[in-house]
Amino acid sequence: MKKNRKIIAFGLFLTIFLLPIINTPVFAGDNIEYQTKEYSTNDTGQTSVSVTAYKASTVQYRIPTSINLNATGTTTFDVGVKGEIASNQVIAINEPDTFELKNTSTNETAQLNITNNSMLFSPSDINNNSFTTKTASINLSSVDTLTPGTWKGQFVINFNLK
Repeated sequence: MKKNRKIIAFGLFLTIFLLPIINTPVFAGDNIEYQTKEYSTNDTGQTSVSVTAYKASTVQYRIPTSINLNATGTTTFDVGVKGEIASNQVIAINEPDTFELKNTSTNETAQLNITNNSMLFSPSDINNNSFTTKTASINLSSVDTLTPGTWKGQFVINFNLK
């Protein structure tokens, strides 16, 4: 018991004695570096402080999740973006050149083409408050026709910040 008191007393002594001496140069979470430079009371002058800031690009995409073709197998659809990106970045949205529809009853297939399937948005194209859109078209291949029935298919739209 007496030994524990001595250990506690010694720990308190070290804490009280060292606390004013310890200089913490970086505080967790602040991302601020401190460097201590001592000046005498007779010194005058100036020192420069380096300041750096970083703001990440932020983007929202508006991409269709379902598209209904008309009876002739054509339609248009819009994709959109809004946000802020760095001046050296672009947003790329790409659809495939073609995709396939399948008649759910007869298993017939039809090839469809997508035009304007590669879209780039530059920083000057993008508005932070509203979506900027570009239009793509889907057209039935000239060799295929849609017979009566329900046709289904899908394609992937890729989007990224370059």
